[in-house]
Order: sequence, then structure tokens, then C-alpha cells
Amino acid sequence: MDHVISEDALARGLEYVRRNGSELMGALAAHATGLASDGDMEGVLSTISQTWQGLQWLLWTCPSDSAPLDRTVDFLRRTQHVGGYWDEPPGILEFNPPPWMVPGNHANQLWLTSAVCCKLLELGRQADVRFEAAL
Repeated sequence: MDHVISEDALARGLEYVRRNGSELMGALAAHATGLASDGDMEGVLSTISQTWQGLQWLLWTCPSDSAPLDRTVDFLRRTQHVGGYWDEPPGILEFNPPPWMVPGNHANQLWLTSAVCCKLLELGRQADVRFEAAL
């Protein structure tokens, strides 16, 4: 027999964690329940913005399983442009992204690339991408 949890029960549980747990636990619980959103864009597309945020979560949580970090770094390796920078995928334009997520904008590329480089450096994974090209 499947047990379905109502959205109201999820919201109450999330509120309990937010009141009684750490800020990090509240954010993780919101994400796990699907009740968290950064509000920047709706869409089912992997973006560089989401990826560097994912790297931040991996820094905070220090999971013992390295597979999530390995998959994330592999994604970054595959999406790094020949010129060394990262940019949002063109498909993002279908979802009406905010200005700071529009691909092809040099300022956005600089910001994304620096954000990704910072996280990779903090995680000690800079050798897994063309880090010198990004710099």
C-alpha cells in the first residue's frame, strides 16, 4: 500500500525543521521535499548556475559518497567552452531567464566562470577541468 503525504503535512514538517534545526538543515529539507525554489527560472534544463550552487551544497554537506561531485565535475568538464569559459545553455531562452542567466552575455560568462572556478578550487577539483583556460 502506497502512503501519500499531503503537501500540508510536508509544509508542517518543513516548518518544524526550520524552527528546530540549523539553517542548512532547513534548506536541505526544503530541497528534499520539493518546496524550495530559487525563483530565478522555471524549466527542466541543467544550467551552470544550478551547477555551481550544487557545488556549494556539496561543500556544505561533505557527503561521503563522491559520486555526486564526480558527476557534477564531469558535467562541467563537458560544458566548458573551447575558450575556457562557462555559459548557460541556449535552450534556457525557452524559459524566459532573468538577465543574469542569458547565454552569450560576456558579463554573465565572466561571472559564471569565476563562480565555478572558486567552487572547484575550494573542492580541490580544479585539475578536473581546463582550469588555466578558464582563468
